[in-house]
Order: sequence, then structure tokens, then C-alpha cells
Amino acid sequence: MRCTYFVAASLDGFIADSSGGVEFLKQVDSEGEDYGYQEFYSTVDALMMGAGTYRSLLKFGTWPYAGKPTYLLSNSVSDPLEGVIQTNEAPARLLSQIYGSGKQHVWLVGGGKLASTMLSQGLITEIVLSLVPVMLGTGIRLFSSREARITPVTLKNHRVYDSGLIQMHYHL
Repeated sequence: MRCTYFVAASLDGFIADSSGGVEFLKQVDSEGEDYGYQEFYSTVDALMMGAGTYRSLLKFGTWPYAGKPTYLLSNSVSDPLEGVIQTNEAPARLLSQIYGSGKQHVWLVGGGKLASTMLSQGLITEIVLSLVPVMLGTGIRLFSSREARITPVTLKNHRVYDSGLIQMHYHL
């Protein structure tokens, strides 16, 4: 069973600008290149996200994760989309329930606050981090806060793309 934080961030550690926008990702748009996204997504059985990430995704129009259960860890969203299961369950308990239902691979979509909580509880098993060659200066952090403890990670592999994006795959 795996829980992967598959995420893109600016060089200074932001996954979105202050308003939740990800326009900075256009810096690495490249015809025919998805940076391993489709291959990764095909292995995912379920998704988890916080309310901020959910609201940001709604701005794109069509829900990009139709057909896969999405667990929204929030009680502040009214009328979530079909296929989105809103819960105020603790992340550890929710993951246990998801795994217990036969799901093997969960994608932690975001955001930084939920990622921080899950990292501090030892729930993230992999991080696939795509560093985009841009500095935002401010915004939503990759991890919003951390308990003061060292978390060892092991680099499984990495790839440098012509666009300047560097993707690193870590095991925790």
C-alpha cells in the first residue's frame, strides 16, 4: 500500500501562488510531455485532498479525476461533486479505511497543510517532486508547517527534462 505526494513546486518551495493559482506551471509546458503524469495516474486507486486544493481544482472547469474516488478532508465544502467523498475523518484512519476497501495506491493531491499533517504522522510513503525552474516568492508551501523532526528520505530516481524541470522520486 502506497500514499504518494505527487506534486510540482517552484524552486523556492511553493505549490501555488497566494490565490491558489498554478500558472507558474506554464513555464514548463512542452508539446507531448506530461512528465510521467499519465503513467503515475494509471496506478492510482483513490485520491485525497484538502479543501483549498479542491476549490482550486474547481476553477479549471471539468473535474479531472472522474472515475476515481476522491476523499475531501474537510467539512467546509457545501455540495461536493459526484465521486467526491467529503469526510472529517483523521488522515490515518481514512487511509486505513481506503486500504481496507482494497485500494492499494492513494495519491495525496494536496495541499501543503494536509501534506504536512500526513508527513508528520508518517503516512506518506513516496514523494514525487517536480521542481519547476521559477521563483514565486510567496504562495502555498509544499509543506505548510513541520514538527521539528528529521524525516529521512531515499532517492529512488530522478530525471532532468529539457524544459528545466527536475523530477525526483523519493521513498520515505
